Amino acid sequence: MGQPEEDVAIEQVTLAIGIVEHHTIERKLPDFNCEIDADFLLVADQTYPRYETLEVLLNSIARYPSLSKTTASCLVNISHGLNQTASAVELKLLLQGVLARESFVRSACLQALQVCHYLRRYFAGAWTHEDSALRSHGYRLVP
Repeated sequence: MGQPEEDVAIEQVTLAIGIVEHHTIERKLPDFNCEIDADFLLVADQTYPRYETLEVLLNSIARYPSLSKTTASCLVNISHGLNQTASAVELKLLLQGVLARESFVRSACLQALQVCHYLRRYFAGAWTHEDSALRSHGYRLVP
């Protein structure tokens, strides 16, 4: 007997998130005595498909709430890597996630944004018309 399609999909998503999570867990570089870790350097590289990875993780949280804890953890780990090199588009994706219907997505995005210390660099004083929804909900960034 075959498994229901939903169970197969959850197993596949779980496996994929496990692989991504494995490569975002904080690990020290073996040759250096410093705080930099190897996997965060991979995500810090702007040629890595970071936006797409964030988008897939957010969609997975929305579609598979049972996996939200693991997926949110992975999202936060990736945000640590984005911290120094996050683009405006990547940060905007996380900000838009704060307004998502699903509470798991909102929570995960807030956790991910907490580690993005350079958020002000991109958004302070740069609200656009598209961001009026954020302002209407009381979100305000100060320089």
